Amino acid sequence: TWLFGGIHRSQAREADGPALFRVAEASEEPLLIHQSMSAGGVVLDHDADRPVILEDMFICHHHCRTYPLFPSPVAQDTSIWRLYRNTRPENATKEVFVNDCLFFACAEGGRHAIDNVRAWVRFLNNENVPGALHAFRQSDVWILGFKSEHAETLVHADAQSHVEVLGGSFLNWTAWKGPVVSCRDSYIFIAFLMWHWRKAAETIWQDETDGVVTNVPAARFQNLAKGDSAVIAICQGGPWNRKGDNSTG
Repeated sequence: TWLFGGIHRSQAREADGPALFRVAEASEEPLLIHQSMSAGGVVLDHDADRPVILEDMFICHHHCRTYPLFPSPVAQDTSIWRLYRNTRPENATKEVFVNDCLFFACAEGGRHAIDNVRAWVRFLNNENVPGALHAFRQSDVWILGFKSEHAETLVHADAQSHVEVLGGSFLNWTAWKGPVVSCRDSYIFIAFLMWHWRKAAETIWQDETDGVVTNVPAARFQNLAKGDSAVIAICQGGPWNRKGDNSTG
């Protein structure tokens, strides 16, 4: 535990650069990384087979560079902050537990999605990145609660992933094309509240299964009678749906 101490870089590191820390030795004992603040690049590389617990990890992103949390020399000119990276997705599936953290599973464009993990997550805060806020490849993920802002895509599931998200708040103050939720050859269930419905993205949900793409526009969803918001609930599974239910909603 770092007791919310600041761990920062004196030189900028991009999203593909070396991490601050690396899980280097295999073990059956979980490794707890607890109460830290950081800025820029990747915080943890999950290299060896060992369960990891990430809790109370505060990651500053680029629009927070003026906040009085770090010394002025801190390099904060990177647009993607990555709390975690599985560096050996071709090996056995990694196990990671996440509680009350920022910037777990952000992706820039088609890059940086967390690959080949089983993740149990309770409350994430991801926002303001030029890509998907929560992105996974060939992974099994359960998320209970999130708060996210300002991005074209909220959740992306790819390459036979199984992603379930129960509850969250998504706020945009700019109109995007979307999709807000993207599912490619995977199973996804998600239910959340979407704010500023008057500026809702053109496509709320996009599914691609075996090369066939289906786009569902905002008009297919009903906004709430009071307030500029809507409840979004989506359930979509391709042939990789582990529950055997290919229903949509």
